[in-house]
Amino acid sequence: MTLWDWGIPSPVSVLQLKNLSTKIIASGAIRNGMDISKALILGADLAGMAGHIIKFAGMGYQPLLEEMQMIIEELKAVMFLTASKNIESIQKKKYIVQGPLKEWLSQI
Repeated sequence: MTLWDWGIPSPVSVLQLKNLSTKIIASGAIRNGMDISKALILGADLAGMAGHIIKFAGMGYQPLLEEMQMIIEELKAVMFLTASKNIESIQKKKYIVQGPLKEWLSQI
């Protein structure tokens, strides 16, 4: 637990890099379609979620497939609720930053 909060949170990293002319892959604490949508809205081009997916891969093909399908459906639901027809359109959505992330950003 000593180093539990070590490092820069993924959303802060994405926000710091989003104006560079490079692709951004957000990873770390991404566990569902909502987390993927948040990463995309903040400026990521892709999202990685190995830690979460490895648990399901260890259970076998069917649990992994079901979890991946759930993640896709969650992302589709967020896209529907934000009137986003594709990834490019969700990346253009406005967002509000609050809580610990807002505090982090105020220190930069």
